[in-house]
Amino acid sequence: MFFFSNNENLQRTPFCERVFGLIPREAVQADPSLDGIPIPAFFRTSIDFIESNALDLEGIYRVSSPKSRLDELEKRANEGQSLRFFDGHEPAGLIKRFLRQLPRCLLTGEFESIVDACHCDWKHPCRCEVVNLMKEKLKALPKEDYFLLGYTIIHAQHIIDKESSNKMSVHALGLLLQTVLEMSRKLVCYLLVNAAPASFCENRDIPADQNNYLFDGMRIAPYVRPKPASQIEDWKCDDGPMIEEELKKQQALLNVLHQQITIRRESGHETKHLEDQLWGVQTAITALKRRFKASSEPVPPIKAADGGTRPCREMFEEKQLMATKSQLREELMEERRNIARCLWKLEMADEDWKSLNRPRSQQNKSAIEREIDEWKEKCELEEAAREALVDELVRLRTECSVLRALIEIQLHSKNICARF
Repeated sequence: MFFFSNNENLQRTPFCERVFGLIPREAVQADPSLDGIPIPAFFRTSIDFIESNALDLEGIYRVSSPKSRLDELEKRANEGQSLRFFDGHEPAGLIKRFLRQLPRCLLTGEFESIVDACHCDWKHPCRCEVVNLMKEKLKALPKEDYFLLGYTIIHAQHIIDKESSNKMSVHALGLLLQTVLEMSRKLVCYLLVNAAPASFCENRDIPADQNNYLFDGMRIAPYVRPKPASQIEDWKCDDGPMIEEELKKQQALLNVLHQQITIRRESGHETKHLEDQLWGVQTAITALKRRFKASSEPVPPIKAADGGTRPCREMFEEKQLMATKSQLREELMEERRNIARCLWKLEMADEDWKSLNRPRSQQNKSAIEREIDEWKEKCELEEAAREALVDELVRLRTECSVLRALIEIQLHSKNICARF
């Protein structure tokens, strides 16, 4: 049995070369879940495999995979590559390793003090005021810490619910979490009993909806990665909500790619492969927007002679505008470098001027001041002319982009006609 993600791999940027060993916020930035849940994507992939295939696996989280195999999986996760699991012990080992390498505890000693004030029977959910205070404090955590802890504890509840098959009791899994999360046994047990509804701690005398749980409304949602851009055009889906959800993922992916391209450019790295992927994602977004609009307001689709969907003018215009945008970004970076060089030269000239330290007459000073004023005036005029030229350049380039798009549409139409 094995599992692997089917997305196009995101390239790790030079400043995000790992996921392990980072605080949750930084780990999410390095390996984001593109559906908006602030948990690293590899972590959710690991939990999803266990939830689907290994909840009843005997010794889950107790039995360890070979260190060499976990090293390989950690390396793939740090590099943003897809993960392949051959049994449930591999993702379980990866989850434990990630939690152990967190640079700080998810909960502070303040939570220990809160739990000490609870005197409820811990075989059932808490019914005193402690649960409200604990819930308030948990929600005050950074959202990445809150979701990571919630997913971990709720997932542990699902493991314990299958104790008859996997032989992992509250005591066994609680002891493991106590070590991995660096929390007291009392705090871990409180979280396990009060995180969310679970059969192992259910009080049949009290309806579940009357209990107050720490992570109300949170559930482990399977992570479905965004579809590869190459599959969007052939994706047969007319369901508006599904299209909208996929559109949000593609837009999140687009934002990540923009960030990666910016970082790589500023560090002097090549970005062509990321720009190609960005264009594919942008094309997919355009197609999804058209499809979502069609699902909301059904109209007869325009079919090409070969039966396929004819590319619209907006797609080609968007492609050309993105090329223009990329070129302008490169020119902007060059201008920034030129400004930095000019500032350096000005500083050097100022130092040379101060080093001369020679007395000058009032007449010489006045002449120098007049000369400086003249140069300032010339600079202002040059700057105004430059701004006018830049505005005209942007306008002309936009027109060129539209013309290129029209030419590309005509060539595309001629190619279709040539087939028949």
